[in-house]
Amino acid sequence: LCSSSIAPASVILVDNASADGSADWLAQHYPQVHLVRSGRNLGIAGGNNLGIRAGTGKYVLLLNNDTIVIPGSIDRCKRFLDENPQAGGVGGNLINPDGSFQSGAWEFPTVWEELLQITKLGLLLRPCYPSHPPYPTIREIDWMSTAFMLFRRKALDEVGLMDELFFIYSDETDLEYRLWKANWKLFYLPD
Repeated sequence: LCSSSIAPASVILVDNASADGSADWLAQHYPQVHLVRSGRNLGIAGGNNLGIRAGTGKYVLLLNNDTIVIPGSIDRCKRFLDENPQAGGVGGNLINPDGSFQSGAWEFPTVWEELLQITKLGLLLRPCYPSHPPYPTIREIDWMSTAFMLFRRKALDEVGLMDELFFIYSDETDLEYRLWKANWKLFYLPD
């Protein structure tokens, strides 16, 4: 649970003020997990920030609580960051439980993109609009979901953490836009 095949890792779980006893259960059954408890629900951005601050590693993996990680994915992303010092973050496909494609990467929002999304005209461009279908090759992207994304801590330290004014949604777009403005690159790995 607390290591990958490449390097030691620590698991930090943020309990964002749950009231169902799950944090106590986790603490009892998995004492090796660093449990960070919040006294109130800080939203996605605030919860992620608590977890990021609690860690000390060279890399930070943001992982949603409803995610199942395909074996080797974390190691693959770490290797990519090790080999690409200009990369501030890396992620890949999100897949539904039935194996269908869920989401990938997007361009930064513009008024035109928002109009295409709101009116559903974007669906004429591609069936999964505004997301892109899975790309066949590694590519630089504007932004992607932080449901699973590995960041370089140095990049986060440079641009700051997630803006907690975004309780849910758009927090990752804002963060990744700030990374882009600071000349950090984000990459999509199809594998």
